[in-house]
Amino acid sequence: MTTGLVTPQRLENFWAKVDKPKDGTGCWLWTGAKQGGRNGRYGAFQLGWKTQKRAHRFSYEIAHGPIPQGMMVCHSCDTPLCVNPAHLFLGSAKDNISDMDAKNRRVSCKGQKNGASKLTVESVRTIFLDPRTNREIADEHNINSGLVSQIRHRKIWAEATADLPDQPRRKPGTGSSGFRLRQRLSNSTLQTITQP
Repeated sequence: MTTGLVTPQRLENFWAKVDKPKDGTGCWLWTGAKQGGRNGRYGAFQLGWKTQKRAHRFSYEIAHGPIPQGMMVCHSCDTPLCVNPAHLFLGSAKDNISDMDAKNRRVSCKGQKNGASKLTVESVRTIFLDPRTNREIADEHNINSGLVSQIRHRKIWAEATADLPDQPRRKPGTGSSGFRLRQRLSNSTLQTITQP
């Protein structure tokens, strides 16, 4: 616990920033400063000049005592701004993830749901089926040829190509560089044969 930093004045300041329902049940929402994420998902309480604590953690400590090292304070109500001690429980990071999965709250940022993605499911399927070289495909889609290779080997975007048949792998030397080598050999052979 933040012993020594908890004074009657700080407790008064803390509870002044909490919006409790009149009946005292339900979520007690933090109305003060926020932190975590772009829009501030969690409440932040200033304990001292350079000491800040997440509001729900501070509320848990007030009600239940110190938080053991490495433990998280989780919300049974799934409301990050809630500081009602009855809605808070201790758990490891694994417990927190399990709770999130059990409540189906995990948000996937894979594939085109990722805002930074340059590709769509349709373009990935096109890349997977394209017989050209990785470099040619990469140039067309304005991506790295390594990304094309990962798509073709189903190391990424595997869900998008799961229903497509495996593509036959080219034998070494059959790519564009192998073609150029055979072409050079053919040309030199041709020159040797055609010279008097």
